[in-house]
Amino acid sequence: MRAMLSSGTSVCTVPTTSDRGDPGPTSTTTFNATTSSTRPGTATTGGMPMDGGAKPIKGPAPIPRFYFGKKPPAKSDSEGTSLERNVRELMDFHMRNLASEFVANWCALSPSDVDSMMDLLMKRSDTYEGESCLDYDTFKQVGAELGHRYQPYFTASVFASLPHDHYARISLKQFHEFVTESEKAVSILSELIRFDSTGSGFLQEQDLQRCIQSLLPSISGLSNILTMEREEYSMYAARHFFFLEKTFGDGKLPLVQAASCDSMTSLHLLRNYVPSFDQAFLDSSNNWFTLQNFRRRRELFKRLDTNRNGTLSQSELLGYSTGITKEFVQQLFQNIPLSRNREMTYSSFLDFVLAMENKKNPQALSYFFRVLDLNKVGFLSSFNLNVFYKGVYNKLEIRRYETQGNDPTPWFDDVRDELFDMVKPKDPLHITMQDLLNCGMCDVFVGVLIDADVFTVYDQRFCS
Repeated sequence: MRAMLSSGTSVCTVPTTSDRGDPGPTSTTTFNATTSSTRPGTATTGGMPMDGGAKPIKGPAPIPRFYFGKKPPAKSDSEGTSLERNVRELMDFHMRNLASEFVANWCALSPSDVDSMMDLLMKRSDTYEGESCLDYDTFKQVGAELGHRYQPYFTASVFASLPHDHYARISLKQFHEFVTESEKAVSILSELIRFDSTGSGFLQEQDLQRCIQSLLPSISGLSNILTMEREEYSMYAARHFFFLEKTFGDGKLPLVQAASCDSMTSLHLLRNYVPSFDQAFLDSSNNWFTLQNFRRRRELFKRLDTNRNGTLSQSELLGYSTGITKEFVQQLFQNIPLSRNREMTYSSFLDFVLAMENKKNPQALSYFFRVLDLNKVGFLSSFNLNVFYKGVYNKLEIRRYETQGNDPTPWFDDVRDELFDMVKPKDPLHITMQDLLNCGMCDVFVGVLIDADVFTVYDQRFCS
């Protein structure tokens, strides 16, 4: 039905239907009758005029290519070098998601059991570029043949979590490393579970201390420990876990993380050494958990505690190194747990030593960042750098005066530019914690600001 209006506008009433085919409401369309026609020689597309001034309607975008033939992509140079990191990440992932079921169904595999398993897998595997690979169907068939003792390692989640090649196959080498590391970790995990006092899957520091005390008789490298040292050693060892490993806000360490972390690996390495045969190695080792290092750091604390009150004042802590500055120590004491007399306890001292010796560790870097971030704004500016470099500058000037040196001490502007160039922060005016982690030189950055000895070594790195 059409009604002509006096203005030359036509109103069309068109009946419509709903999506289900039922008669729907009536639709009314209004258009101008005087402009609906096109000029002679003008092309139309879908009822719309197209001339030189109008843009043509674009066609559909081409379908992206998704098939590139059967030739696998070339391996990157770093693919083989990341095996250890991948195995650790995969082991953590597997145990984190299946810890309770895994431990409940776990049966210890002897080295001969693992070798038999790998021999069978090798016979069924494919070979590509000299590396043995395994597809999922063969993986499950071998698991079924081996029996229930091996089932925790032949699940879909294990296969899915391992890296795959172009044909969705896993590497037997990585699978073997995964099984070996998991056997060690689950064995430790089964021991740790006994000390989970709350049954929540987490360890508090006191729980871990009791666990370490129970492990001492089985660690041959610690066989010479005295009975009176056991309790103090367990506290010393537990600090390594709770400081360098990522814990929850309430200071709890997940059982799975405790079983597979680097700290536990370092502790269990001492099972391979016997003091009567490996004394020279144990004396020179950097392993935090050796009995020699425990005694060395305990004696260092006693030597620094000149007034014998069991805690360290700011002036006493300055004796830790000839390079650390007063400005750094003053700010440090405002950011760590202190005793009632506002001095550093033995536990806080161990945290300090761990941070100084592991500056690249994310938890240690966070420790220093809290000290350097004076205004607690989450980034460091030129102001922060200037405050801490002032202490380094004063120490260097005193040394130059005492030695009558001729080389001038670098000005702050030069040092600031060097530090910003070193870190290359996203914001050219602010340095964040993530910027320091990304730059790969966070240990040098921190050392230059808090320790005159580190600054001197860095400043003279190009000198012959």
